Amino acid sequence: MAKTTLHFPPDFKWGTATAAHQVEGNNTNNDWWAWEQGDGHIKGGQKSGQASDWWGDGFETDMDFAAQMSNTAHRMSIEWSRIEPKEGQWDDAAIDHYRSMLKSMRARNIEPMITLHHFTNPIWLAERGGWETIDVVPLFERFVSKVVESLKDLCDLWITINEPNWYVAGGYMQDIDKIDGNFPQGTFPPGKNDLMLALKVTDNMLLGHATAYHAIHRLQPDARVGIAPNFRLFDPYNPKSRLDRFVARNRDRMFNQVILDAVTRGKIGRPIGLARRIRSLKNTIDYLGVNYYRLEFIQHSVVPLLHGLPRPDTEDHGLPKGDLYWD
Repeated sequence: MAKTTLHFPPDFKWGTATAAHQVEGNNTNNDWWAWEQGDGHIKGGQKSGQASDWWGDGFETDMDFAAQMSNTAHRMSIEWSRIEPKEGQWDDAAIDHYRSMLKSMRARNIEPMITLHHFTNPIWLAERGGWETIDVVPLFERFVSKVVESLKDLCDLWITINEPNWYVAGGYMQDIDKIDGNFPQGTFPPGKNDLMLALKVTDNMLLGHATAYHAIHRLQPDARVGIAPNFRLFDPYNPKSRLDRFVARNRDRMFNQVILDAVTRGKIGRPIGLARRIRSLKNTIDYLGVNYYRLEFIQHSVVPLLHGLPRPDTEDHGLPKGDLYWD
């Protein structure tokens, strides 16, 4: 039998990824920093603090490591609360700092990809209701336009929003969230449990994505713009059970397919009732980011409905798990 050796194409990009709040340190002006200060929100009461000191010397050290590992790309996020610390007030020094980071990456032949929203919001925006209010859409567009106009000569790969589906599940669907023991109740700010708010936030984030997509292409026609949902594989615990198959399909539809339908077909699905169609959302991805962590086996619950959604229970099938209990 002939053997075949497969190769990645010469221009294939090998890279790593970070989020600003994970690595920069002392992001004291966003809602996650405020959330960390509250009791019971973070395991062991830990706080991000200085993090990896990317706003200091840590960035250059880590980029040296990336280059040594032959990385040719890096995905990083821009912290909104640094760029716009108060509503309508821009921090040019922060923009210059991000410019120097991108230049440093380019000098190492590492291509930047920028995420424009990676979970955190400025405190002033959170106090206005964050993504719960439609007012966020033009505010996000204004922020995106400022960043792209300032950095477009150094970056042409953009992700509008990281994991909008997990932002909603973590912050607004705490009962659903409890199915994953790795993410206990109250894991994301604002720590609410309200299905109607969850649907509203989903709508606003998708509208924010569409508005950002069009704004970026106005400012940088050759840019490549995408979104990066959190995808999960939902399999029925008992494939012969119609109820298990039903709740697994429903979880896939509401967690995975809603975003895909929105950015390709311009349709936002609903647990019940008619889908909402928004023309500006249709075909608003040049590429799709895929964040994948785990498979879940889904079993129907004795409580058939939870706020209008079938409530699944996750069971352990004895599969090998990583440090974070991911299959």
